[in-house]
Amino acid sequence: MDIRQRLAQKIPDLFEPGYATSLSNYAIFLSDVGQDDEALGFAKQALDICQRLAQKNPDRFDPDYAASLNNYANRLSDVGQNEEALSNAKQALAIRQRLAQKNPDRYAFECFNTFCNVFLLNWLSDKTLSTNIKQEDIKNPPIAIAGHKKSSSLFCSLFVQACLTKEQAQKNKLFKQAITTWQDLSKADQHNLQECFLCVCASLNQHDPASLPEHDWLNSWHKFYQQRKGRLPHWMHTVAERLEFKWPELKNT
Repeated sequence: MDIRQRLAQKIPDLFEPGYATSLSNYAIFLSDVGQDDEALGFAKQALDICQRLAQKNPDRFDPDYAASLNNYANRLSDVGQNEEALSNAKQALAIRQRLAQKNPDRYAFECFNTFCNVFLLNWLSDKTLSTNIKQEDIKNPPIAIAGHKKSSSLFCSLFVQACLTKEQAQKNKLFKQAITTWQDLSKADQHNLQECFLCVCASLNQHDPASLPEHDWLNSWHKFYQQRKGRLPHWMHTVAERLEFKWPELKNT
């Protein structure tokens, strides 16, 4: 990031896109270790650069702009600013819908996952969605999504559907399906969706413990908790409150 910043200061037209990518990546890594406030600042810097680039050349930089909007939305949700996060996620969705209409094979995956993100943030914000966005849009991943990516999209869909469902039995059913789908995810996808997976396990642990996966999910929870030094993303606390479960108590070392 420091190298790319220096290069971008000298030749911005050539190196600013790479600098924005480094800023976004750094924000994600900061979030991984629980430094959410600092992560938010770097994500905003990346967003500002991508917005400026997209205004000059939308055909080239709209995909990067949408990605930075979505990343910024996630970082906002980490610190509890769900309404602002929802606004940014909706902007990302509008861009990705347009891109997916032109090139579904390339952009259907990002578009669908942003749909799921919008519904989750809307639920966290306790808002009413506009009539042109319907819950049915997240029930089935589009055919255009590549096979190796479909399990990730399906897991996101099941997780969000379960959060939106009022009946506990139906929540448990959807979460059990999510657990089954989890086994098909790549290691990278499991890392990216670990927070949602832990919410699934903690909820089932409270409401249907017989459905928990065979492997030791508490070990995953312990590593996650320690990595973030006990600083959970704010949205995970909200999910626990809404779904009426408690996180296992662990001492931070």
